[in-house]
Amino acid sequence: NGKHLWLCSSDMRSDEYHTLKGGDKEPYETDPVIGWRGIRRLLDEPQILQAEFKAIKSLNEQGHKIGILLPFVSSTEEIKKTKEILKNAGYDGQSRFGIMIETPAACFAIDEICKAGISLACINIDSLTQLVLGVDKHNKKVGHHFNPMHTGVHSLIAMAIKVCREYGVETSVCGEISPEITLFLAKQSIDSIYAKPDVVHTIRHIVAQVEKKVLLDAERKGMESGRYV
Repeated sequence: NGKHLWLCSSDMRSDEYHTLKGGDKEPYETDPVIGWRGIRRLLDEPQILQAEFKAIKSLNEQGHKIGILLPFVSSTEEIKKTKEILKNAGYDGQSRFGIMIETPAACFAIDEICKAGISLACINIDSLTQLVLGVDKHNKKVGHHFNPMHTGVHSLIAMAIKVCREYGVETSVCGEISPEITLFLAKQSIDSIYAKPDVVHTIRHIVAQVEKKVLLDAERKGMESGRYV
C-alpha cells in the first residue's frame, strides 16, 4: 500500500529464552533487562542479524518498504559494526536504517548517532524511563516510582527530538502512552506515536488540539508582524 514499515531486530532477554527449547543453554543473568540483549547480543551473534536483514531485503525486493530498527543502542560504534556485518548480507547503505532509543546514553550520543546515518529514532518510553529512574516498573516493591512524566525523562526526550529534527531524522515513540505524555510529545513536534487501539482516539484528539494551537499562534504572529496586511 506504499506505506513504510519498520521491523525491530531480535531483543529477547536471556530469561525469556529459558522456557523455550534449548533455553537451558542460556546464561542466567542477575538483571536481564540490562544484560545480554538487543544490539549487544546481535553483534555477538552476527548470523542472526544477517538472517533478519536478508529476510527484510527479500521482502523489499518484492516491492515492500521495510526498514530495520536496532534495539537497545547506546553508541555509534554499535551502528558502525552493525553496518559492517550487514554488508555480508547485501546491505548497500541505502536501506532504511533506524534505532530504538531506550538508554540515556543513546540520548546523549544522538548527535553522533544521527551523523552515523539513521532514518528513524524510535523512543521506547517505558525502557527509557526505567533506565533514567533506575526503576523496574514490574517490581511490586518499586514499581510505583515508575514515572514517564519525570523531568529527567522529559529532558532527554526533548533533546533527542530536537537533535533528530536538525538532521532530518524522523522521530517516533512507543510504549504506554498516556494523555499527559501525548501532550508533551505533541508539543515537542514528534513525527509519530505508536499506541494501543484503546487510546488511539484520545491521542488523535490531543495531537489535533496542539496542532490547531500551533497554527493559530503562527497566524496570530503573522498578523501582528503585518505579514497578512
